[in-house]
Amino acid sequence: MMRLPAKLTPSEFLCLDDIPEYVEELLRNTRSLWSQGDCSEAERHALEALGASQKPRAQTSRAAALIHLSGIHIAMGKLGDAVREARKAHRLFAAQPSRYQRHNEAVAAYATGLAHQALGSRADALQWYQKADELFDRVSIDWAAAGASSSVGRCRRAQQWVRALIRALTSSQSRSQPDCSASIWLPVIQSDDESNFALAQLEVERYVVAGTLRVEGKSYRLELIQGQSWPSLQAGGEDYALK
Repeated sequence: MMRLPAKLTPSEFLCLDDIPEYVEELLRNTRSLWSQGDCSEAERHALEALGASQKPRAQTSRAAALIHLSGIHIAMGKLGDAVREARKAHRLFAAQPSRYQRHNEAVAAYATGLAHQALGSRADALQWYQKADELFDRVSIDWAAAGASSSVGRCRRAQQWVRALIRALTSSQSRSQPDCSASIWLPVIQSDDESNFALAQLEVERYVVAGTLRVEGKSYRLELIQGQSWPSLQAGGEDYALK
């Protein structure tokens, strides 16, 4: 599991200069609601942006909406949807002829890596992060040639973060650690200019459970056996329930 600061989410790195103003406004509202923790409303706005981007020449808008949805669905735990949306966005951006859309293609590759990492698939996440790194490398040259300094900065910031993700996953792989889904990943900014990134890993050893549970639509309350602490689930262990 990884919770990203708003500035490091894929949707914040997108270049949205070529999409209609009303779609851009919907996506801006999506990011605002998401940053406030209102995922349901953010999802509704992103779906509205997606619905408004179904015309044949609206592939860029559609891909941007899918990137927003993918990030929201990671936060909501809808990981299968998140992977499908990110991959579809990548295909749409990759099909665009503009060389500057390679930037958004790189962002989509980064988003796909995040979704795979959330699923616990380290190998797939690394593959997509490396693809994003290569694309950011190429597009930064195009931005520099065009004199677009702000876009160069955004591109390099995204690339630095992607490389931090690659280092973290490669390091955890070399230590033969368990599936990355059994960890909490915390982004760390190591300098005042917010350009030096790292990723801290906390291994999950025990899950604390809620006081109620549902079985086949029926709610049950958990009662503690006298003298025992609040129930928790040990990762990798077996647990039993008694009527």
